[in-house]
Amino acid sequence: MPMDGHRNALQSIYNQMFKLSLVAIIATGLIASSCNRERDVKSTLADIETNIDEHPDSALKAINAIDTNAIRSRCVKAKYALLKSIALDKNYIDTTDTRIIAPAVEYYRHHGSKRDLMRSEYSLGVIRFNQGDYQNALISFSDADALSRTIPDSLYIGLSLMGKADTYNRTYCNEDELVNVRKALNIFEEAGLKRQCKTARYHLGISLQNAGKIDSASVIFERMLSVFKSSGDTNLVADCLKSFALLSLSKKNPDPNVALEMLTSAVRDYKSTLDASQYGELAYAYALTGDNKSADAIMSQLRYFREADYWQYKVLKTEKKCIDALEFLERSMSNQDSIVTHTLKESSIKALGEHYKQKSEDSRKEATIAKMWLCISVLIAILIMICLVWISLHHHRRLMEERDQLLSIAEERGRMNGKILLSRQMREQLGRFRDLCVEYSRLVEKESQQAFLDEHIRPILDGFLAESGKHSEFEKYIDETTGGVMGHLREDMKNFHENDFVFLSYVVIGLDTSTMAWMMGLSKEGVRSKKFRLVKRILESQSRNSELYSKIFTN
Repeated sequence: MPMDGHRNALQSIYNQMFKLSLVAIIATGLIASSCNRERDVKSTLADIETNIDEHPDSALKAINAIDTNAIRSRCVKAKYALLKSIALDKNYIDTTDTRIIAPAVEYYRHHGSKRDLMRSEYSLGVIRFNQGDYQNALISFSDADALSRTIPDSLYIGLSLMGKADTYNRTYCNEDELVNVRKALNIFEEAGLKRQCKTARYHLGISLQNAGKIDSASVIFERMLSVFKSSGDTNLVADCLKSFALLSLSKKNPDPNVALEMLTSAVRDYKSTLDASQYGELAYAYALTGDNKSADAIMSQLRYFREADYWQYKVLKTEKKCIDALEFLERSMSNQDSIVTHTLKESSIKALGEHYKQKSEDSRKEATIAKMWLCISVLIAILIMICLVWISLHHHRRLMEERDQLLSIAEERGRMNGKILLSRQMREQLGRFRDLCVEYSRLVEKESQQAFLDEHIRPILDGFLAESGKHSEFEKYIDETTGGVMGHLREDMKNFHENDFVFLSYVVIGLDTSTMAWMMGLSKEGVRSKKFRLVKRILESQSRNSELYSKIFTN
């Protein structure tokens, strides 16, 4: 019964160990699988980054197909976030969710390359612009601009300037908008970026129109409309047509027929859609041509769209409906007042933001200085402690060295007395060993050889090793009679194995081929081959001990 209980206990322990081992194996497999999946994601992202500029639509599809559960490390999460934000922007998909780009911004502000941080700041600026957070968008675009100039990267210098220009456009800073568009256009032209040059030149026309320079804007729109049509970029053609229509209605002498032609072509030929303000432009163009019915039909659908109030006023004024026109003029002025208030608020926020930014910078510098002094103080204290410990250890070590020296002197005296006696015995045994090897070589029958080895040679060899304690000591005794050949061999032949030195020790003491074959477990031919190979390498080694080696191994 006691044996059964013991057996059951052992079985229980075995079962528990088996379960733990199984869990460990499964966990290891899951970890390895996860690492492989993330490695595949990194490879996919590298391919996407290579092709994202030329094929943004395919890049976005590939990014959306990635299993985000396979992404574990922060660097891969950052790269995924950056490339997704870039792909969305290049596919004209406006997003307002800063969480998309947040992992990239947070990671690249402390890790990675300046180029990745630059692209992250630019993408953050685009998303903030889409949110209507123009103040922070301007900060992000400015940061991207500064980073791109340190790399330098002409494409992102120009894109950052264009982002700043768009932001100034939304905050009615027309002169700043015009300045940044012109800078961006110059950068693109110097870098030979033709596609970006076309877009920047079109935006220059919009900036000139916003600044009231109608004739200059008209020249640019006419030129770019032809360029966009020849390149087949339907989106830019439609945008240019709509901008040209607004320009035609903004002249001192409006040209409604041109505006109607442009807006109709944008919708009919290029499948573009109009926003409320552009429908207001269309209604105003109809009113100017005398088609009040079409104008009223459009305006009846825009009554509750505040962005169309100005065009409602223009249509009603054209139709001589002064009372209704006055109502929409007042609504339009109210909108203008809110815009002015918002612009002033933005300026105040900007000033306040810069103030707090400066305070934050000062606080950060003070904290850095305090940290630096703390580190210096701790470092000085550590150095003092190290010096004290070193002095103590040095004193203790000196005492121990003196004690060890006295002990070693006493031990050396005892060892030398024993060594003299042992060395004499070893020489006698080595002489006897050589004589026995000669007798062994004269025997013909294998049985006689084996009996002779077991009876005479093995006891002496075992005695060598028993007296020396190990083969290294045996080599020392050989060195005493051969000018230190084994010690020199170990210094010169670093690539030899331990078995090679044992083999050579038997060669040095003069064992014949048959004895060595028996002792080393080799065939006679194997002994001859190994001896020839090792001796050849020794003699060709060009060592300072060449004369000693030649004397021993060539005789």
